[in-house]
Amino acid sequence: MGSSKRSKRCCSLPKLPTKVLVNIFTRLPAKDIVECKYVCKLWHKLLSDSDFRKQHCAVSRNQLLLFRKTTKTDSRSFYGSKNSEHTLYSRVADQFDFNSKLGLCDINAIGSSISTVKLNNMFSGFTYPVMLIGCVNGLVCLRKRVPLPSEVPKEEREKRIYCRLWVGNPITGEYRSITNKLRDNDAFRFEFGYAEKSNEYKIIRIERRGHNAEASQGFVYTLGAKLWRKIGNVPYTRRDERHMAIPCHGALHWIVWRDYIVTFDIEKEDYRTFGLPSDLDRKKLFELGVIGNCLCVIQDNLERQINIWVMKDYGVEESWSKDYKIKSRFLNLDIVSLQEDGKIMAVADNNTLVKYDPKMEKFTTIEVPSKTLDFTFNAVLHKPSLLPPPQIKMSTECHWH
Repeated sequence: MGSSKRSKRCCSLPKLPTKVLVNIFTRLPAKDIVECKYVCKLWHKLLSDSDFRKQHCAVSRNQLLLFRKTTKTDSRSFYGSKNSEHTLYSRVADQFDFNSKLGLCDINAIGSSISTVKLNNMFSGFTYPVMLIGCVNGLVCLRKRVPLPSEVPKEEREKRIYCRLWVGNPITGEYRSITNKLRDNDAFRFEFGYAEKSNEYKIIRIERRGHNAEASQGFVYTLGAKLWRKIGNVPYTRRDERHMAIPCHGALHWIVWRDYIVTFDIEKEDYRTFGLPSDLDRKKLFELGVIGNCLCVIQDNLERQINIWVMKDYGVEESWSKDYKIKSRFLNLDIVSLQEDGKIMAVADNNTLVKYDPKMEKFTTIEVPSKTLDFTFNAVLHKPSLLPPPQIKMSTECHWH
């Protein structure tokens, strides 16, 4: 009898007006909607609709995607341990466990609760490192080097390096392979971005040629196209590959030779350059970030003080302002995002998630469940969504135009 009543209540829910259901579901986290799709056929059809997915993405709020590291490595190094398996590189090229759960932290929720998400098992068995190229609209772009067979002479294997690229959604588990065979070596840089006006996702590939940064050759692949396209020279240097490009104002940003910032317009597929803050100490390490919707430069002066310059007027070099001077008790502090209440989210010493209150000059530790991330980790800003990766028309071999 009880079972019959529960069945009737469940069946009555889908009879709500579609607009009401949409209004309810758009307020739910993406990971919960994935489970709701299997309640009944009506919900499955509604929640699988492309218009609903776009509507949900439009209102979805940024969260932190936390990755569990496999080994303790220097966050400044590029490759880390050669023997570690099932790894993912973050914003600063650290290694993470592909088979463990991911932590999702709602940075604007009271108490900043942590939830977990399991990655698709397509990555099990990977023996070569996989790099996270970028995140946009809930989609991640991944790059994995593919070794040639062991019977190929070692010298030949080192000269002929290839990689595979994927774009996928870690919430829904949908992934698409871009190409099975793409030339790759230390001279190449890959970035991932979204052109809002044309609604196109693009992968930018830059090939360094010699020691002249301005001579680097750029290529673009628009997801859904058949060919990569040459786009002319795009400045890039090898030492800049520690970090993913920073997305802001429809462009990707990275630093060249510690001298200037390159901003690549994803829509127009061209670039321009910005100068760095005039009072920045270029002899010490620094990186780009985003505070609110503003480009920023973050520098650790190695005396447990973090200085952050914010570009108040995008593209205007004179608008750089040193807005934050954070006295840190931590040896290492990776700034990740700015909350709506003005507090800063960061990962401290690769194992602690913290909030920093600029007014109180105080750090607050956010508890991360030990079962989720029980070792060292880092984080990247991520917008959970239900969007599927675009269809890929490229053949398994790489073609250039």
